[in-house]
Amino acid sequence: VIAGALIKPKPVVLSSTPALSSTVDSGNPSAAPPAGGMSAADADKNGDAAWNAKNYDDALTFYRQSAALGDAAGQNGIGTLYYFGRGGVPQDYGQAMKWFQLAAAQGNQEAQNSIGNLYDNGYGVPVDYAQAMKWYLLSANQGNSSGQSNVGSLYANGNGVPVDYAQAMHWFQLAAAQGDATGEGWIGYLYANGDGVAQDLGQARAWYVKGAAGGDQGSKDWLDQHPQ
Repeated sequence: VIAGALIKPKPVVLSSTPALSSTVDSGNPSAAPPAGGMSAADADKNGDAAWNAKNYDDALTFYRQSAALGDAAGQNGIGTLYYFGRGGVPQDYGQAMKWFQLAAAQGNQEAQNSIGNLYDNGYGVPVDYAQAMKWYLLSANQGNSSGQSNVGSLYANGNGVPVDYAQAMHWFQLAAAQGDATGEGWIGYLYANGDGVAQDLGQARAWYVKGAAGGDQGSKDWLDQHPQ
């Protein structure tokens, strides 16, 4: 359960970005492209298309080609496949962290958000909210809406920082301005509960409707529990 419930949401890895598969657990990828291989940009594009079509084995193939050229998007893709255990690789948070770190070192905002998620949830590492905040902020400050929502969630939950609903609302609004459904659901939550704002069930409903339309399950649950 998330927005509108007593238990507030934990962040999720941005799953709209693909990842890779199989035996890609070697060290840093080679900088040299395979003979006759496609460019990293083309491999990423094909990998994205395969991911979106749920063809995770093909996504692995293309992201591996991209990562072999040192491309951050391909590295992030591999990490995401390990995070979810798709494309023929087992779920392995240690391998996910390794590949996310390679991508994050190049400034990849999705990988930065995903590292924050691993620390926030204690996946493969001890829970460390200070590290989660560090990585979420790196992502959020690049404009990543999931990172922004996740910074907000740390402030709203008081995880690693004092509860600060004003800061939470600030970050949720930044995320919601980009159509982030989690941020929209969280704004609904703050209005529904009067956290940092005057309680306003009309505003809560309006934001929950937006969140539900974007696929936020907590928003859908609140609307189901509070029919008009």
